[in-house]
Amino acid sequence: MSNRIILLSLTIIFSGAMASQNADSTVQKIADQTIMTLNMNDGSDLTGRIVTENDSIYVVDLTTGFQANIPKSSVLQVSEFQGRMVGGKIYDPDPNRSRYLWSVSAFPVGKEEAYCSDFCLVFPSYNFGLSDQISAQIGAFYFPGLSLKNMPFYAGAKMSLPTVGPFTTAGGIQYFTIPGFFDENNRFGMGFLFTTGTVGDQFDHLSVSLGWGFVQFDGETEIMDRPIIILAGNKRISSSIALVTENWIIPDSEVGQIPISLAIRFIGKSIAVDLGGIMALSMLDDGFVLPFPVINFAYHR
Repeated sequence: MSNRIILLSLTIIFSGAMASQNADSTVQKIADQTIMTLNMNDGSDLTGRIVTENDSIYVVDLTTGFQANIPKSSVLQVSEFQGRMVGGKIYDPDPNRSRYLWSVSAFPVGKEEAYCSDFCLVFPSYNFGLSDQISAQIGAFYFPGLSLKNMPFYAGAKMSLPTVGPFTTAGGIQYFTIPGFFDENNRFGMGFLFTTGTVGDQFDHLSVSLGWGFVQFDGETEIMDRPIIILAGNKRISSSIALVTENWIIPDSEVGQIPISLAIRFIGKSIAVDLGGIMALSMLDDGFVLPFPVINFAYHR
């Protein structure tokens, strides 16, 4: 029954030419229809198709429907547009596409890419790409009044395999260390070994993860015999809004104890904000009608 509930929630949410050159070396005709992003010196961006260029200007068919002559001296960088055009509207990439609410997708952060995030206002972290396929994360849990020596720290790493069609797979580890949690002379640690499969693109995707939790204390390590199953998904419903869900199936847990979460993700060019909640069905039996709030922030540099 638990699988039906979670799969039902997921089902509801998820219902060219080659370039040619002019013989004149000072003018280049772009025959393909690739949409480009022009990053301007003043910090703004222009998006469109470069029709013609010479030594001093770009002639660009902008996505707004106008054609503009852009001086090259005012352009900082030109790159292929990473978003999507839908009905004439620009859908910017999700700055937090490598993560759902807590669990990860199989998408890598990307080489020389990075973003800062804050989970539920108490877990700031820095996420960065070491290469095209390897990502890492460092962070800490902060609570008012907590001393630095007792602060829990976090580190994680993920390796993504090259995408094949709509499929991407990854594996990695998440690890927390809590100094002086039980004993001032021993460091308590716990973590999560996981493998993740993601189907879809950076706008609409579903992931299934298997994770084995482990605990370290007093020089000994214990690991779960059976994995936790995580079902997560992201559905872009407009140029600036996506629906995100993440659901954990813990071995031997009762149906009412399975945490189910849903959030609205507000997406900007460099910022993503999640507003949602998490709850278990057993909370309704205990008189709780409102979920625990989930508030996340991510800033992509």
